[in-house]
Amino acid sequence: MNNLSVTSNAEEMKAFYDYLTFESYTKTAQDVKAVLGMENMLWNEKRKNYYTYTHYYEYGEIEIYYNPSRQYGVYCVMRSNGCQTFRICGHGDFAQLFLALSDSDYRVTRIDVTVDDVADCQENGKLNLKQMARDTKRRHFDGRFRKPSIIDIIGKDRIGKQIIFGSDNSDFRVNFYDKAAQENESYHWVRAEIRFRRGLANSFIEKFLDGVPMEHLFSGVLEDKLRFVRTNNKVKNKQKWKTATYWEKFILGVGAIKLAQASGDNVAVEGLIDYVKKYARGSSVLMQLTSEAELIALIKATDITGFKYSVLLKEAKSNE
Repeated sequence: MNNLSVTSNAEEMKAFYDYLTFESYTKTAQDVKAVLGMENMLWNEKRKNYYTYTHYYEYGEIEIYYNPSRQYGVYCVMRSNGCQTFRICGHGDFAQLFLALSDSDYRVTRIDVTVDDVADCQENGKLNLKQMARDTKRRHFDGRFRKPSIIDIIGKDRIGKQIIFGSDNSDFRVNFYDKAAQENESYHWVRAEIRFRRGLANSFIEKFLDGVPMEHLFSGVLEDKLRFVRTNNKVKNKQKWKTATYWEKFILGVGAIKLAQASGDNVAVEGLIDYVKKYARGSSVLMQLTSEAELIALIKATDITGFKYSVLLKEAKSNE
């Protein structure tokens, strides 16, 4: 995005990880516990059908799914409190965790990065959600988002706003919402979340491990994807409009950071993998697979040019 000149100190922005999912076809639940530094904790063992898995271990909103009928294969979900549990009860070092997950035996499928804008009152906050909602409705922003969503958050004493850029299924999604209204707090508390999935998640991790500060990554990716602007009726090109004041206050001005996305067949195969696991988990063919490599080989054996996921689902069902 253009026309951004700010001098904000990066120390004013504090980012944290709020959601993480990863999987492996060659590791066990015990391997995942060790990667988290939580192998000696007392995990609860429960039953639940989740994708191709039937059981899971749970500890403080960290869930490790597995299937007793297979020696290998795990899927780990770390929700918001789960990330906090990892910080307190595990080794707590996300850089160390990501380094371990960069092993080819693991695949990160989603990562959420969050920044809170907190102040004693609305006037002292940086993000003005009411103004952002008005600007979003009028499309006073520069970014490739077709239909942003604006949702009311019904709090105990007031109604807050939530603004979402990107669909629920997209690999990149930005969510701004009134956390104070959600938690029934009186002060200014706006949460900004970026969700990365699949290739973008791994690209984010690679840059983080290369030494790019987490806050710079958060801000830089936003600078690349989205910019709220001030209307200028004399200029038709929105990219030449000046940046909205509240956006200048929030963004660090580190420059746009582009994340690499897989291309061609890799994108199609990645999407098909997720689709098969979600909708064809009962397929006898799928249940016999022991590695992601076998699943990829099965998918690549089918012509994916113009391929529709429903076709794969139909073929999976016909083989049951």
